Amino acid sequence: MNQVEAAIGAALERWDEDEAARLIEAAAAEGSLAPARLVELARRIDRNDLAVALLEAAETPDRLAILSLRKEMGEPVADAIADAIAARGDTRAPALLELVSALEMEGRASEAARALEARLAREPGWIAGHQALAQLRWMMREGDATASFAAAVEARPDDEPLRAAYLGTLKTMEDGAALDVAWGEAIAAFPNSPLIAMVGADLLSERGRVAEADEQFRRLVNMQDRAFDAARLRHLMRTGRIDELLRVGAAALQRHGDLECWAWFGAALRASGHPQADWFYRGESLVSEQQVELDAPARRALATRLRALHHAAGPPLGQSPRGGSQTFGNLFKRRDPEIVAARAAILRAVRTHVEALPAPEPQHPFLSRRAAGAVRMVGSWSILLRGGGHHVPHIHSHGWLSSALYVDLPERLGTAGGHEGWLQIGQPPIDGGRAVEPLARVRPAPLKLALFPSIFWHGTLPFETGERLTMAFDMVPAG
Repeated sequence: MNQVEAAIGAALERWDEDEAARLIEAAAAEGSLAPARLVELARRIDRNDLAVALLEAAETPDRLAILSLRKEMGEPVADAIADAIAARGDTRAPALLELVSALEMEGRASEAARALEARLAREPGWIAGHQALAQLRWMMREGDATASFAAAVEARPDDEPLRAAYLGTLKTMEDGAALDVAWGEAIAAFPNSPLIAMVGADLLSERGRVAEADEQFRRLVNMQDRAFDAARLRHLMRTGRIDELLRVGAAALQRHGDLECWAWFGAALRASGHPQADWFYRGESLVSEQQVELDAPARRALATRLRALHHAAGPPLGQSPRGGSQTFGNLFKRRDPEIVAARAAILRAVRTHVEALPAPEPQHPFLSRRAAGAVRMVGSWSILLRGGGHHVPHIHSHGWLSSALYVDLPERLGTAGGHEGWLQIGQPPIDGGRAVEPLARVRPAPLKLALFPSIFWHGTLPFETGERLTMAFDMVPAG
């Protein structure tokens, strides 16, 4: 690491993103650090505007890369992206997915779907395209979300990866009837396929077909794969085999330390009353409630801006919301003044939480990653739930620290008796019949920010009427 990069890192350790940005600009002017590295550093602090300026100053600016950054900033650049792709003669799948993403963010999902359908008609084996189209159709609540997948599987009956991806998508959609039919066809077509067996073991468990699931898990007893280990632990929890989960989970964690495996292992510790549960959860010392300092006009402006970004009829496939919608893209990459101001206020509250955490501890799955300095945002979005809406319990396997910020709430939410609409932390989606209670409950209130380890299960209880508007984001240590 050279002197300039060390200075930028030191500024971030002090939580001083403004100084880090100034150092990036100075390094660009002096030519003391490679432009590509400066762009990366600017993006790490969600300064796409600075990254765009750096790219535009290059001798031969990459137009598509610049447009991609501007897309993340919330600018309507889909048509310009289409022109840039055509000018380059770029027929690669990633270029089309970049255009699809831009169209989604602009509320032009129907156009995005047509572009994917045209490509899939020529390239029916394109799995990522089928998955993207299913996602679009699902969020638009239009027609059969997996129609292209089903047609491709019928046309390509020997395509094993395509069949497995189709099963996985049906499982995510929780379409039980279609899943049962598709599984029967898949296992008949590929009776000896480890890939099909891996997908099937998990979906059979979820469908409650325990004996069949056990058979598939037994077939793959020596399989060592992070995702499959997590599926195995999920099955053991679902079927109440807590002691076996702890034994199998300990071995899996020793191999790879996968975060979803840690989440199931921690839940099993609590479900069994194991003394190590206190070591894992630390009471409530890893969870806190902070207040984000925005005045009333700023909060109202933020709520208005966020509501305008909710284009979809429903949430993405595989995500936790039920009865609402989720914004597209990485929210903190946008440069809307309301969001920029909220991010700065949020970061101050996060700093208070992080600096109060227990000291680093090498063997702990959360505290082992505890760093002296700041955090880096790695994903951010808004959720708009409507009456009856809730979040199913889930974790964020790509984060270290996760969050929920209440922006706008129904007038009486959080004030009446009971726990309507409350956030519950530490209660898994399945508990093996042991009735695991939440570790903590958070009462909703405007501008309250809940912070907790990403590997802690968390979800919300339904509320009766109105709209619940939140922001959420995942963080990792900035180093």
